[in-house]
Amino acid sequence: MVRWFSSDFGAFLSIILGAFVAVVVFTWMHLFATCLVLISAGALARLDIQISGWKNWRAFAVLASICLTGVGLGGGIEFLLKTGRLVLS
Repeated sequence: MVRWFSSDFGAFLSIILGAFVAVVVFTWMHLFATCLVLISAGALARLDIQISGWKNWRAFAVLASICLTGVGLGGGIEFLLKTGRLVLS
């Protein structure tokens, strides 16, 4: 890492890449914040489940089922709001 920053090209490329990442983060702050909140909530839930003594696979199954239920309900509600129908036909 030190060798990369010691050359002019490496330092220049690092500054340009860092500036690009900063612009993307600030431009899409709402998306970045939403993803950060979702990742943090998932990590905290997994930590709480593991501290309570559950095995890894059981913790994964609980979190996956809760997440998939939320995705399914969200997709169903969005479909209902956009089309006004309850079922696909």
